[in-house]
Amino acid sequence: MSIILSEDTYEAIVSYARSNMLNLIATGSPATSVFRGQERTGIKITGNPAHFCLFASGYDEEYLYSIGKDKNDNVSIFNNICKDLKALQNNSDYLFEPFYHNGTKQPIILINLPDKETEEFRKKLLYDIHKIIEEAYKCNLQDLFEDNFVSAVTADFYDFGIKVRRDFDLAVKFVNDYRFFLKQFKVIDEKIRLVPLKNIDEASIAMQVSISKEAVNNGKPESIETTLHHLFTDMIKPTMSKQSCLFAMKLLNETIKHFQSIFGNNLSELRMEDYASVEELQQEYLKLFVMINGKIERMKNSLDKEIGETIHYVEKHYKEQLNLADIAKYIGFNKNYLCTKFKKETGVTIHQYIVEVRMDHARKLLENSKEPVDSVAYKSGFENALYFRSIFKKHNGLTPTEYREYYRMTINNTKVDVLSDLKYC
Repeated sequence: MSIILSEDTYEAIVSYARSNMLNLIATGSPATSVFRGQERTGIKITGNPAHFCLFASGYDEEYLYSIGKDKNDNVSIFNNICKDLKALQNNSDYLFEPFYHNGTKQPIILINLPDKETEEFRKKLLYDIHKIIEEAYKCNLQDLFEDNFVSAVTADFYDFGIKVRRDFDLAVKFVNDYRFFLKQFKVIDEKIRLVPLKNIDEASIAMQVSISKEAVNNGKPESIETTLHHLFTDMIKPTMSKQSCLFAMKLLNETIKHFQSIFGNNLSELRMEDYASVEELQQEYLKLFVMINGKIERMKNSLDKEIGETIHYVEKHYKEQLNLADIAKYIGFNKNYLCTKFKKETGVTIHQYIVEVRMDHARKLLENSKEPVDSVAYKSGFENALYFRSIFKKHNGLTPTEYREYYRMTINNTKVDVLSDLKYC
């Protein structure tokens, strides 16, 4: 069975009937219904058996409306796609039928496949179709076009029915919902769509964000890059979950707010909709946190002598039971004056700084020793182990035991981006 490209002009009045025809092909309708549908649409179906696949691409109508486009823009884009597909068909052994998706109003191309073809020809064909559709949108959207344009192709089919619909809906989902995570691909094929998505809990994300914040406070730019790469590329990208990404961004943006309160200047929080891909988002956080790290280092180097002495005293005596009066006496200042000056120059209170120094030491013990949690608490300056467990979870998102297990799992496991080894077109 072959599906012959009709000679209609693909105007809007015809595209609606063609969309209904696509529903007949992909909803389990009897073959007789599909044959009758050709009379209304001009689609010619002959022969037996069929051999075709469906190619999904483009931006959905909701997105186009959100950037100020309307139905006429969509029709114009569709007409340009159809015109260029005719030219491509004239130079190949493939036959194409363009449709509108009933719901999203995106172009769906039914590709009638020849009996003999090679994998190389198939890949080139799909890339050529992708370029045709991409150029049609780029020409219409111009500066509004985003560099995350992907397409998806279904498996091959030899008959009509609900299996076509399931695979076709999945291809559309990848184009619309997962493009943010799939920038490196042009055409998403079945191999990519069948990669199992990973699950990740919020506690693991919170833990990694905490590690990233620690790197900003105490690390070098390369350690900041490593922690963010692990968060976005190793953890979030394989889930292809915007919810997980948004949760991580919420925590990272809270970190930005924290540093904004210290520096007093305006550090912009990031929004997912401003970035075309997870890689771009990761790079923007990296630039922002490296800049913050530089500010922290410069601030440390420019602190007044008494503030520097206070920091040095806390870092040397954090295991002891410190109190503000003793610290002020050692530095030689009035307690209230020292507390006010310390908060003004560092953005945190002396008490908050003591807790952070102790917390940093506790994390290192959990990472590098087998000390019991109670022992870690006492060696880090916390007299009450229950209080330590409570405040540790508040700061890090995990209990001390969970943190140790998570850290060791991260170190021992080789992280592999399951999508990075797959290439298409």
